[in-house]
Amino acid sequence: MKLRVCFRLFVLCFLTSETLSQVGIDRNDLGDLYKALANALSFCNREYHNLDSNALFGLRVAQGYINRTLADIENGKIKLNQDVHSNVINLLNKTNEVVKNMLPLLRKHDPLFYSVLDSPWTYYKPYKVLTLQDVGERKHIKSGDIEKYSNCVGEIVGSKESFMEPCTISDYCWGAMKIKGAPSEVLYYQALFFLLGEASGAVDLLLFHSPNLILNPLHPNISMHNYVYKMYYYLPCFLSSSSCHHKLLSQVKFSGDDLETHLQHICTVAYFSNAWTQFQDEGGGPMDLMLTLKLSFSCGLLGYHELLTGEGLANLIGWQLSSGCYGDSSRMDEEKMSETDRGKGKRELKSSYLGNGCFSDITGVGIGLLSLYLRWVLDPPPQIQPVELIKSAKEDAETVSVYMYILLLVTAAFLFAIRGRILEMISFFRGTNSYTVERLPS
Repeated sequence: MKLRVCFRLFVLCFLTSETLSQVGIDRNDLGDLYKALANALSFCNREYHNLDSNALFGLRVAQGYINRTLADIENGKIKLNQDVHSNVINLLNKTNEVVKNMLPLLRKHDPLFYSVLDSPWTYYKPYKVLTLQDVGERKHIKSGDIEKYSNCVGEIVGSKESFMEPCTISDYCWGAMKIKGAPSEVLYYQALFFLLGEASGAVDLLLFHSPNLILNPLHPNISMHNYVYKMYYYLPCFLSSSSCHHKLLSQVKFSGDDLETHLQHICTVAYFSNAWTQFQDEGGGPMDLMLTLKLSFSCGLLGYHELLTGEGLANLIGWQLSSGCYGDSSRMDEEKMSETDRGKGKRELKSSYLGNGCFSDITGVGIGLLSLYLRWVLDPPPQIQPVELIKSAKEDAETVSVYMYILLLVTAAFLFAIRGRILEMISFFRGTNSYTVERLPS
């Protein structure tokens, strides 16, 4: 047993010591990706009244990334044929419909609903290279501590349940979010903590300059009175969010680190964790698979494309349950248990279970990750060979003509090769006909 573990460690170290690279995918993979995302959105449209803010987070990310993709198509950065373009528009329409259905319910009933979810998602990181670091000694997590780390994310974004403004962060959470070598289960919350802290500022900054909200005093459809009113309403949010992001940077710098280095460390550990999970027999258990999705999603949002791979995309599509959700396939026949009053108020981890193996939070992660992969396919990092998606009908016709020409040449070559046998057969049948004619009765 020890020999087997040592061998795995050796192979893992060998794999991760090599230059990080990824393989491209083909048009069939894009079709599977589209179907998986469409199925997940259909599930959410059926179950929107049971989903929580964690699911909405994934949907908001998908909405933002698909919107960004369509904008890049319009400005010519991404070139697609009409069918693929129509599919992307269809995905956006489906996402918009689910978000529209969920928002009023979550605003009213979900105690963990936070203000970032009220706005379109505009946090978008360019691809970055993940420089693998020495992760040092890994920490261990105590039983029942996961909820504490989840609550730390709640402190950075605020919530109705806590009655706290965003960025009201306890000393415990500052320490927990800055710890090095955190357990794999904690890495997701560490990444979200800094990601959402930055996104809150980025979202409000973009909204502040958005002409769609008519915050521009030169806009022809706004009076000076309305402009002053809107400035009065949005400016505190803008200043608060910017202050929160500045506070994050200051706290990390005070600890002798900088934010980018800290995020590199988090995603380096996540990279090793995912590599180890995929290296195990059958990719580990259900909890390992769900953790892999979370780590790929959070670090992918931060721009570290090394956690997005062709194998990862195949796994993401393969792990989707038949209903379109994401969760634990071993619990597909298990119905949802009734929630306790405490579960309804706190929305504990167990309360995100929807029945039949589906989890609300993991489904949100799956949808968000699928949207990241959609970008990965249509606008790949430099290491990825782009999928050819702009073949026109004329090019397709030319391709068919080439194939027909080749088939004609092959047929001609075959006939030439067996010409002797063909002539013999012709002579034989001619002789038979002559013999028959000579013996006809007079």
